[in-house]
Amino acid sequence: MPIIQGYSLTPKQLKIMHWLFKSRAATVEQITRGLGYSNKSYKAIYNLMLDLRKQKLIDSDDLKYTHKHLYYLKEDGHYLMNSVNNIEPYYRGTGFSNDLGHFPYELYKYPQKQREHHGMLIDLSLEVEDFNRWVENKKTNIHSEYENAQEDEHIFSSSPVLFRDNLYASQEFTLELNKKRNKYFYRPDGEIRIKEKTYALEIDRSTERNKGLKEKFLGYKRYFDFLSQKGLELPKAIVFVTENKTRQFGMKHRWDSITNSFFSQIGDYKESVNLVLLTMNKVKSFLFKECTLSVDRLEHVQSALQNLKEQGDVKYGTSLKWMGDKEKQYPFVVSKNEGKPHLNPVIRVEGYETLGWVQAILFKQRNDELHIEKHGRLTNNSTPLFYYLYEKPSVIGVTLIDKYREYFTGTSSINIKNGIYEEMHLPPNKSKVDTY
Repeated sequence: MPIIQGYSLTPKQLKIMHWLFKSRAATVEQITRGLGYSNKSYKAIYNLMLDLRKQKLIDSDDLKYTHKHLYYLKEDGHYLMNSVNNIEPYYRGTGFSNDLGHFPYELYKYPQKQREHHGMLIDLSLEVEDFNRWVENKKTNIHSEYENAQEDEHIFSSSPVLFRDNLYASQEFTLELNKKRNKYFYRPDGEIRIKEKTYALEIDRSTERNKGLKEKFLGYKRYFDFLSQKGLELPKAIVFVTENKTRQFGMKHRWDSITNSFFSQIGDYKESVNLVLLTMNKVKSFLFKECTLSVDRLEHVQSALQNLKEQGDVKYGTSLKWMGDKEKQYPFVVSKNEGKPHLNPVIRVEGYETLGWVQAILFKQRNDELHIEKHGRLTNNSTPLFYYLYEKPSVIGVTLIDKYREYFTGTSSINIKNGIYEEMHLPPNKSKVDTY
């Protein structure tokens, strides 16, 4: 057995320690999965970790209401891994692709008061790793251009999805407000990067109430102000990941709370940064959607709208003729409402996300302006039509819906894979839904 700086360590034990060094704390099940081993290897991994504990390189904390333990490197183990990995003192690293930094142990150590929260963050990182393995297997098994073309017309990213936790994602920044420079902190739970686009991650255990959510989104707005002042790119989305059980118990209620707080604090950034809510078991589906070529071609929408053709005179097009070439372009469907043309902008919304709803509102606002310019008055001549590939759209917070209730009344969704078309039901006007 090799002796490394006075410790007897097998190659597999070194792998375990390196994975713990990167993740900061994890259960035996998570470590086994993270190293790519099957469940059959659990006992062998556990025995190796018992030996590491005897050598005082690792320790563990209990997880409430379970028989599991969260293992982490002790200070000697942390020192050893910094040394083995040749990490220079004060080197910060990016946290992506094993570009790991050198941090004081007390800063590096996982937040022990948030054990369950950290455990969910590790589960999220494992979903990312599993997705990357799946993509590599798919690439390996595609042996011809024909097979590639049959992959549902999707094009996979040439690089893996990158993940880092808040040790690396957090940063201090200075923002100038009213001629005063103030220091703030950007503290997401983590970040992923897909095709050079960054996504902020929030582990949501439904413990933050309305006030806490508003403070969180105010913090994001300040950070986006900082990025805008520096001419830096904004994140593509803020992604809330919650427990699987939330889908059965309170998902829509929680979504209403999160979106109401988001719209009340984020300002105009709602027009460019998407807000997404996922359960843990939907993470890989989300990554698949974000990693593949966007299917926004009009012919895909047209082929799925056969139901509408049966309802009357329906035409397809883009908003070029009506909006002009200097405006954002949308595919749209023109139908007849009481003998008059009715404009339906066709916009993609997948599950619990906000950006498509905001785009629909922006379309209405510009359409109203043009109608006043051309006709001198407003008219209710448009209703959005949302399409999706993977998950039916969910209605955003009632606070914003109430402002545009007439516009969204009659909004429908259509699955462009199977042509299922149905009207969406809005929450009651001025709903007294409790936020939590």
